[in-house]
Amino acid sequence: SATYELTMWFDTVLTAHVGDWGRGQLMLLLASSSSWTTLSLIVLGMVFVTQQPQWECSTASDTACQGLLQQQQEGICQLDPEHYAWVKPHTSLVATFNLVCGDHWKVGLSNAIFFLG
Repeated sequence: SATYELTMWFDTVLTAHVGDWGRGQLMLLLASSSSWTTLSLIVLGMVFVTQQPQWECSTASDTACQGLLQQQQEGICQLDPEHYAWVKPHTSLVATFNLVCGDHWKVGLSNAIFFLG
C-alpha cells in the first residue's frame, strides 16, 4: 500500500541522515520524560488538595444545621460560616480558604491557571 511505502521511505531517509536508535536518543527520552513525571505528581496532587472535605455543625444543639448536615455538600451553602466547621480543616485548600458555594469557582480557576502557566 502507498502508506506503507511512504512510511518505509521516511524511515530509510531518517536512518540514513540521523542514524539508528542510540545512546543519545535514550538520554533525550529519559530527560524529557523526567519532567513529565514530576508534573504528573503535581496534577495528581491537585485532585486531592482541592477536594471539599466533610463538615460538621459547630454546636450539636443547632437543629437547623443538623438537618442540613444530612445533605452534606448542598446543605453547607445555606449556613453562615460560623455555624459549621471542617472535620479535617488543614487537608484541603477548599477548607483552608473556605472555597465553598459562591467561591467554589476559584478551585477550577486555580487549576486552569496552573495549566495555562
